Amino acid sequence: MLAARRALAESGALEATWRTYRGRRLGPYFRLAYRRRGRRKWIYVGRSAELAERLRQLLAALQAPAEERRRLRRLCVAARRALATQKAAWQAELARHGLAAKGFEVRARQQNRNGTYRADRTNGTH
Repeated sequence: MLAARRALAESGALEATWRTYRGRRLGPYFRLAYRRRGRRKWIYVGRSAELAERLRQLLAALQAPAEERRRLRRLCVAARRALATQKAAWQAELARHGLAAKGFEVRARQQNRNGTYRADRTNGTH
């Protein structure tokens, strides 16, 4: 099982299966499933619910760092999306006032520098 530790940390799961024998449902039988080199593998655990629960706890502890990385990655994606939304709203507001953003720096639009809006500037409106 130690050889499968890395695979278990990435994609391991404890599964409960049942079997049918002469019309009766038997089980649960537990197994530890994972993928190695794209192929599905499993380790038979047995019928012990106590052992299965202990393995679930160990598996959760083993997978915690990977889960934390996935959670942080999702938060970063959400933060980038929120920043892009806010930046677009900010640029639209600047455009209403005849300004433009270059990165996070605010500049007058090129037309304003050339004096095309000079008449609007004299009466205080933008």
